Amino acid sequence: MRSWTFALALVLAAPLPALAGACGDDVAGRRVACRCGDTVVSDTRILADDPVVAERCRLDGLLIRAGKDAESITLDLDGHRIRGSGAGIGVRVMYGGTDGVQLVGASAPPRGAIVGFGIGLSATDTNALARVVRLELRDNRDEGARVTIAGTVFEDVVASGNSRDGFSVRGTGGRFADVSANANGENGFRLFADNAAVGVAATGNARTGIIIDGTDNDLHAAEAVGNGRDGIVARGTGGDWEVSRCEGNARDDLRANGRAPENAEGPR
Repeated sequence: MRSWTFALALVLAAPLPALAGACGDDVAGRRVACRCGDTVVSDTRILADDPVVAERCRLDGLLIRAGKDAESITLDLDGHRIRGSGAGIGVRVMYGGTDGVQLVGASAPPRGAIVGFGIGLSATDTNALARVVRLELRDNRDEGARVTIAGTVFEDVVASGNSRDGFSVRGTGGRFADVSANANGENGFRLFADNAAVGVAATGNARTGIIIDGTDNDLHAAEAVGNGRDGIVARGTGGDWEVSRCEGNARDDLRANGRAPENAEGPR
């Protein structure tokens, strides 16, 4: 009985982990520092001493859920890095207001980063994510980004060293400018969407560098170099293709609707 009492006393005396809650620059009128697993509920700039930056997250990093009457919500990592332990999601976008979330890695170089989670960035609601800028998605166990979009803009975003695809994107519309996918364990950039503008450079991915599948998708100065399967695979109809560099890929540099380069049409 004494040993059981002593063990129980130790358990009760041990510090309990902080429960996930709401965080942000305006939570009922005050700033609440963000911890791993917290939900960002207002425009927020992450600070160097926020626990989500200072510590390694065991599961999720941050969730984003704007208020029901919000037009948008901004999460600014301010150049900081959120680190995971191989599980969970680095930033999970749940609801971004009527106009969607603005996810800013940094206002100026160097980029902010989401590193070492199961998935780096996730958004399943087509309207949840409006813009992603100056962000690295690195060394995640599955995809760097797994998102569903409706006109989302990605600018200066890099996915590298992720064990599966760098980017796995579904939806409609969207623009990808100065986006890179490097040394990912499967494909660099994979898009299943219509009416998207894709300016992506994919280098050294284990499978195909760039896959676009859908109607009226445009390639803008796309690059695919040294990938382990094809450089660029384009499926669907319509759209214009501008390929600035495509070489050194293990199979075909370009495949269009299943055809090898010698039978494929160029920009349409």
